[in-house]
Amino acid sequence: MTAPTDISLWSVNPCARLAGCLDEFVDGRLDRAIEALALAHMERCPPCRVMARHALRYRETMRRVGDASVAPADFVQRLRFALRRGVEPPPA
Repeated sequence: MTAPTDISLWSVNPCARLAGCLDEFVDGRLDRAIEALALAHMERCPPCRVMARHALRYRETMRRVGDASVAPADFVQRLRFALRRGVEPPPA
């Protein structure tokens, strides 16, 4: 589910609406009106507030460690070889 563009839809199961647009919320890509509804809902709903907090922490952690988790060049080369050939890569 993506963030609904019809604001009136937020009155029906706002927890599911928030869960459906959590990625957009965390990335700051929500429409401002929808973002305001999401924030207002989280003020009233502790489980959704916790869910969003965890998502924000997870995203921040992935941004910090994402650059540090680069595969070794020889592994990437062997993997590309195997994918092109459809066979096992040669041993390292």
